[in-house]
Amino acid sequence: MTARHHLPAAAWCLAAVAAGFAGVTLAQDSFVPLSEEPNHVPVLVNDIVRAVHVALPPDQSTLFHEHTADIVTVTLEGADLINQNWQQQPTHVQRATGRVSNTAYGGGSHVHRVTNEGQSSTFQIIAIEVFSPRPTTHRDYARRTGLNELALEDDRVRIWRVALEPGQTNALPALPLPTVRVTQTGGHVVESIGSGAATEKTTQLADTVWLEPGTEIAVRNAGASVVVYYDVELK
Repeated sequence: MTARHHLPAAAWCLAAVAAGFAGVTLAQDSFVPLSEEPNHVPVLVNDIVRAVHVALPPDQSTLFHEHTADIVTVTLEGADLINQNWQQQPTHVQRATGRVSNTAYGGGSHVHRVTNEGQSSTFQIIAIEVFSPRPTTHRDYARRTGLNELALEDDRVRIWRVALEPGQTNALPALPLPTVRVTQTGGHVVESIGSGAATEKTTQLADTVWLEPGTEIAVRNAGASVVVYYDVELK
């Protein structure tokens, strides 16, 4: 059964004031857990993470939904948005393609909804809820070089952006941390894991895979266009 939480009567005045903001209608008077928000479609779930793909067309809104875990976001396709926090007025925000972030919701509660106010782009993200405890001590992990561009690092995650031109290979030694790989721009690649045979495959926008620590992996761009993906390392 869906757990719904209702808007106190005192908040209806604020809702009425905000109802005309940029065409947003505030008829919804309850919120749902993130796991029950229909625009957040699960693509990877295990004991450590739950990754969802959000694809929000122009003029569409999510339901009000609640975040209770730390969440890492990779923006696959940016858009102009309206963000409305629970019982607050909406605000305009812009999310650029390629933006990455980590927000510490764990141990608390954050309720909001998002509307795509753009006219052409479908807003698309991979959002990764992280359920493992935050690290209490600092460790220096091996850093990547070459084609791996550091996009974000904090006490929780380290995120690398990799852009492979046709013919280029990104070969990594044993991964030091559990990793979520998210494809932004897919293509024809050849992938080798450890001593296993190379595998040809076609990757697509929003492909999301789990890589265990210790995995040795190499990816070669065998296509004719650039392939872009992000590796989210979990400390």
